[in-house]
Amino acid sequence: MNSLVAALINESTRSWRTNVIEHVFEPAKAAIIKGIPLCSFSQQDKLIWPFTPSGQYTVKSGYRFLYEGSAPTQASTEDSLFWKKIWDLEVPNKVKNFVWQACKEALPTKENLYRRKIAQDALCENFHVKEAACPLDQILNLSKERKAEFQGTRPPTQKRVHRNHVGWRPQIVDEVKINYDGAIFSREGRVGLGVVCCNSDAVITSLSEQISLPATITQVEALAVRRAAVFAVDLGITSTILEGDSNIVYKDLSSIEPSLALHGHIIHDVK
Repeated sequence: MNSLVAALINESTRSWRTNVIEHVFEPAKAAIIKGIPLCSFSQQDKLIWPFTPSGQYTVKSGYRFLYEGSAPTQASTEDSLFWKKIWDLEVPNKVKNFVWQACKEALPTKENLYRRKIAQDALCENFHVKEAACPLDQILNLSKERKAEFQGTRPPTQKRVHRNHVGWRPQIVDEVKINYDGAIFSREGRVGLGVVCCNSDAVITSLSEQISLPATITQVEALAVRRAAVFAVDLGITSTILEGDSNIVYKDLSSIEPSLALHGHIIHDVK
């Protein structure tokens, strides 16, 4: 059998030859292959770096690739997952840094100061006990007292009023707008694409369809906007507004530079 990727693609329909893929590959790998979006038109091959959202190489991403590619132990893997959860917390950076310092024994506690021969002893100054830390049953009350003391020293904050933060505008008469979006069904390994075409008076028409689950969420949004563009062409619409909720897709569509991201070939189809 021809070992080229082209042997797995139906050139006339620009789709995967699912029967060949399912016959050659095991189910898990076949599902991954069928989830890779194909371009609708012939395009030149491009060299991309798949480990950054933009598809462009950075030293940081190269270092991370090499570091994660080395054979880690079970302990280092669990440690990496722990720190990933810490850095993904939706809290101010100073809180993340505090947690990191606490876990690395880098805070200027009495115990650490004593170990570095800065303090005379490691005793708790509030309770004067021999242990380096406060008793567990008193930490909660002590933290509440310190929080109230801290809040009492700060002036009351006023709520910020956001003005001119409206991004929506009503449609102009005779203007056609097409909204698109994608929904992921992880258990089924499928994605739903939805397109709604409307004017200033009412909804003209709509469609929905399911496809195989691609690798990234941005690919889902790119596939949705491509389906919306094809839908507009099928309806004979020559001028329209495409509206979605992905800022990445919007920037790639607005840019004159070709996108090197994993969804770049889909953006090229739309343009």
